[in-house]
Amino acid sequence: MRGLRRDQFNQKTLRKKKVKNIYAKITLTQNYVLLACCSQEHLGKTFEEGNIHFQAKESFYKGKKFAEKDLVLALKKADNINLFGEKPVAIALRQGYLKPENIIKIQGVPHAQIYKV
Repeated sequence: MRGLRRDQFNQKTLRKKKVKNIYAKITLTQNYVLLACCSQEHLGKTFEEGNIHFQAKESFYKGKKFAEKDLVLALKKADNINLFGEKPVAIALRQGYLKPENIIKIQGVPHAQIYKV
């Protein structure tokens, strides 16, 4: 899959301070902490591109609405992170959890997964 080049990423999103429309769900297991984040506008929708069929299921992503500062704290604590949407991906990128080449786009929407080892 092609990565997202830095010049393709919306730099305006990286500068936003307040984010109120991100849903984040934290799942705790014996072995890891899973953080699933999705922009509100994409929640519950299906995206297809090439051989990718992606569903932003509410059962997976819809937890609580997070502000940016809360999402930054959750990113620090999570072991397995799944991000879908421009705002959650931009926050993780700005915080140094991602590089632009680790981001894919599905129907123009940024998506990334992070696994801490």
